[in-house]
Amino acid sequence: MPIELKPDEVGFKHALVEMNTTNQKLLSEAVELCKDARNRGYSSIPKVEGELGDFVYKILDLSDPMAVCVGYLSHCCFTVGGVSYSALKHSMQSKNGRTFVVYYKGQFLTQSWVWRNGDVICFDRVEAGSTRHGMYEDDIKLVDVYKEAARQMLYNSQKAEDDIQKVKVVTVGKSDYVFENLEMVKMDTPRPLEDNVYVYDSNIQYVLAGTMPENPRYGSVGVEYLDPRKKAITINDISNTSIDALDEITPNINSLKYQINKEESPLDYMDYKKMISGDGWYFLIQNDNTIESGYLEGNEEVKKEYNQYLSKYQKSKPNDFDEEESFVKRIKPLSQNKNRR
Repeated sequence: MPIELKPDEVGFKHALVEMNTTNQKLLSEAVELCKDARNRGYSSIPKVEGELGDFVYKILDLSDPMAVCVGYLSHCCFTVGGVSYSALKHSMQSKNGRTFVVYYKGQFLTQSWVWRNGDVICFDRVEAGSTRHGMYEDDIKLVDVYKEAARQMLYNSQKAEDDIQKVKVVTVGKSDYVFENLEMVKMDTPRPLEDNVYVYDSNIQYVLAGTMPENPRYGSVGVEYLDPRKKAITINDISNTSIDALDEITPNINSLKYQINKEESPLDYMDYKKMISGDGWYFLIQNDNTIESGYLEGNEEVKKEYNQYLSKYQKSKPNDFDEEESFVKRIKPLSQNKNRR
């Protein structure tokens, strides 16, 4: 890489490579965006994912660094320093922004910046900027994929939010494909909640799911959508494990150690007999059964998982300290909305 990555930045490498640039300034800005995205914690937009025929679609996890490079994959201006850089930053920094991607037969097909303002969620544009990424032949149309994702968003919102706050309509702006038989939004076009964001591509919007209210409510919402927590990685016998397994767990622990106490020394796994890397926490069991551990502060779910693993270890013999189910909480309880208007 043209820039040196710190231990907590190594996980961004694949996304940075996809940017296909040696410009150190752009790469450095991309790293900071990835950090901002990782630190958001929650979103006002529910995560959806699924399959429809040979199509696979998903809202990227809040912490997924691939969000920084989807504009490069679709060869559009949704890039670091590009015309719609403000939109890219919104997708990775704002709690009202996310990134949606579609794959066809395992190949990247399209991406969309997604934003929310009160009653409305909008896929700002459907981007597929090259023949390499933009071609598909299927009885299922891409518009059906977007409509299915939009319906899931409405469903998830109805389950998690009250009747006042819930999403009423999901729209889409310009598309590199023909999206037929969609109703145009005829009233004043919705806009992102935040100012100074590039929204040229959604000057005209069409309804994917739901109904546009006569008097849509714009503003902040009280819901906090959390991504599913990642399952812990456990190595119970370092002396009898594969290099691939060690290559998977070691960067995670190096990243956590750096984020927790700025420790840059690489992990020497030969010093330990057991390693567990969770979503925001880790345990290293040394050969004399002493524990080195840590967790990222400020997240109650991280602290809860850490304490449960610690309790399990303290109540058992070290050899019985095995992997267990991760604790998943997708959506926090609704908080009081102080910004209704």
